[in-house]
Amino acid sequence: MFRDTDHLTDRSPAPRRQILVVDDDPLFRSLMVSVLRKDFDVTVAADGADGFYRALDQVPDAAVLDVQMPGWDGIKTLKAFRSHPTLAQVKVIVLTSDASRETVLAAIQAGADDYIIKTAFSRDDFRQKLDRLLLLQQQSPPELTLEAKPDASAPALSQRDDLEATLELVGAAAPPEKLVGWAGSEDLLQEAIDAWE
Repeated sequence: MFRDTDHLTDRSPAPRRQILVVDDDPLFRSLMVSVLRKDFDVTVAADGADGFYRALDQVPDAAVLDVQMPGWDGIKTLKAFRSHPTLAQVKVIVLTSDASRETVLAAIQAGADDYIIKTAFSRDDFRQKLDRLLLLQQQSPPELTLEAKPDASAPALSQRDDLEATLELVGAAAPPEKLVGWAGSEDLLQEAIDAWE
């Protein structure tokens, strides 16, 4: 027999994750929305200041920031995120068409979680990076130091063996975007970037 309380069983899906895309290029913003809208709620902004204030209004799970924008560029916006207590833990992927050593280093030092070069953009690569960052955020593992034992369940990116493998790749002319994601090992990152010349 049907009772009125039968419909109260909570079978609603989990709330959709929020992604903020900040890019002054309307075509690239549209591309990002088309890649993300099926699985995420997407908010867009055309410049860094607008993106920052939109993020304060509705804190995203992750942000995708273009580096080269008029006004607040991506690095300034990223620094604003990292210095604000409400936004400091938001996962950030930096997008740029500039793969120079200086830009890579600036993104790492500002606190980027990952890095994608626009001219080599791949939907699959982008989604893998985003999904990995969101998984890291969901697990919220404690920060590891080089002396700490890695958690076997933690994503491979946080483990020393993978860091050493990445450093070896640098000697084989690995692109700098392979280095991003090692914010907890800044000395080794700096050493790797210095070797990449």
